[in-house]
Amino acid sequence: MPVQQLYFLNGTSLSDSTAIYDNSGLSILSADGWYSNGVITRQQLGGVLQPAQLCLSCAAPCEGADGGARGDGVYKMIIDAGSSPSDIGAIIIRYYPVDAPVGIKAVFDGVTYNEVSGANTGRLGGVPAGLPIFLGNTSNQSSCPSSSIIGGPFSVPVYIWDGTTFNPTGGNEDVTVILAQDRTTPVGPNGCVIVIPKPDPSVSILEITSYGVCTQSEFNITVECPALLKKFKGSQVVESIEDPEIICALPVSQNYFLASVTGTYPYIGLHDLVFLDIYGINPMPDGYYRTNNLISPDDTIRVVDGVVTEILNICA
Repeated sequence: MPVQQLYFLNGTSLSDSTAIYDNSGLSILSADGWYSNGVITRQQLGGVLQPAQLCLSCAAPCEGADGGARGDGVYKMIIDAGSSPSDIGAIIIRYYPVDAPVGIKAVFDGVTYNEVSGANTGRLGGVPAGLPIFLGNTSNQSSCPSSSIIGGPFSVPVYIWDGTTFNPTGGNEDVTVILAQDRTTPVGPNGCVIVIPKPDPSVSILEITSYGVCTQSEFNITVECPALLKKFKGSQVVESIEDPEIICALPVSQNYFLASVTGTYPYIGLHDLVFLDIYGINPMPDGYYRTNNLISPDDTIRVVDGVVTEILNICA
């Protein structure tokens, strides 16, 4: 087990130091091995500190995981989503690209999540597995290398979240962005939502990485602790509304589940994410649903890829 002990650095923090010492005079090098300040870990090897790594055992709690950053860099968050029996449901990440484009991906229980639903855009996805999706305003890339996020490798500094802010590690990481990762839009997506299912209380570590390759890249992020998704009632799905009498005759008796993007519960909003289950595992099938969870006179939603793409007044 780790042992707390007093050491001395030749820098201002573990992030920017090059060696660890046993004495304040910095004449006795500490033994080779792994050292952590509760945020990062670094290995001392031959009396020289190696690049910083995330301290998985030092994950920050999801409560209060609310922050942001500006500038080029790789911004890493290790979040503890809880492992008690009640820590189940869906983890919701709310991500806000502010200025030049930024990338994001989340990894939980071995699965990479790189699709979002944006308040202005709806679903943005289709990025190759394992890679971050880049979001923001297509035209706002003047501060990027060659005025574009596409290219690389771009060597950018690495930062790690300590539960309050992002701290520099002292290291750099190479980032390459390919065209298939570019999901910037003429009007930025505004608030973006990622839903991560957490049905198993024993799985708790969430890794979120944001990528800025432009000097004006900026984002804000909020991580909501796992909670069971809110329920709403709807009809069975119909493929077409050419004959409104079909959907209007269906009872509104099926249980569905909601992650709000633009809506305010109990009302459903455009671009909200909708599911068949309380954990956010299975999206609602494509089609039209009658529901009472809409502001009058609207009564019907259209769902495509688990996202509400239209809100309609069919049965009035």
